[in-house]
Amino acid sequence: MNKAKPLLKQLNPGNLPDADTFVTNEGDHYLIDDAVPMLNFKWYNETLYGLPGFNGFTSRTILPDSNFTTVEGDASTQVTNILLIIDSAWEQKIGLAPRFNPYILGEDQVMLGKGTADYMGIAAGDEVIMELNIPIPTSSSKSSKNTPFQNAFAMVAAAVDQPLDYDAFKMLGTITGDSVTKTMELGAVYDGSEGKFPAAYGNVALIDCHYLQEYLFEYAE
Repeated sequence: MNKAKPLLKQLNPGNLPDADTFVTNEGDHYLIDDAVPMLNFKWYNETLYGLPGFNGFTSRTILPDSNFTTVEGDASTQVTNILLIIDSAWEQKIGLAPRFNPYILGEDQVMLGKGTADYMGIAAGDEVIMELNIPIPTSSSKSSKNTPFQNAFAMVAAAVDQPLDYDAFKMLGTITGDSVTKTMELGAVYDGSEGKFPAAYGNVALIDCHYLQEYLFEYAE
């Protein structure tokens, strides 16, 4: 299998790992930092296109510990959610969970469950504070040498097959900590998982994958 060009552009070897061992397109998967494999959903969609009954695969990223509070900052309204980062338009196109709220998430928008929204006393159109904690991806053979922000940036870029911007990536490497806080609009509320995700997940918040890089870069600035 031939390797495509790495996603990272304008690499400066003096500041970052070698491109071939940072984010490499291996065809059916990406390899991040020579340690963390991720399926290349675009490759599977193109390879399996035309098969009877096949509408497409979709990429998702799950951050297990994200907190939401009202803009007033009242700690009593805080709710912890699993954050599900999805391609909302593509999931609608391929017919994933057709009974789930079909709202297409836009920039700076989040979707929360009805129980969470009711507990917080908010409705669609209201603002909410999102704090997402970014885990460091590792493997049994090698630990990632990059910051949580850099790893999150790389993983989402690979998931949606978008090039990494070198300047943004370098800036993210200067930030300490492992969380991002951002004001979001409650775009819509869902009532029940309806096959979108396992009901056992409990509280789940959803944002669109195409905007996470912008959130991280905005926070870095």
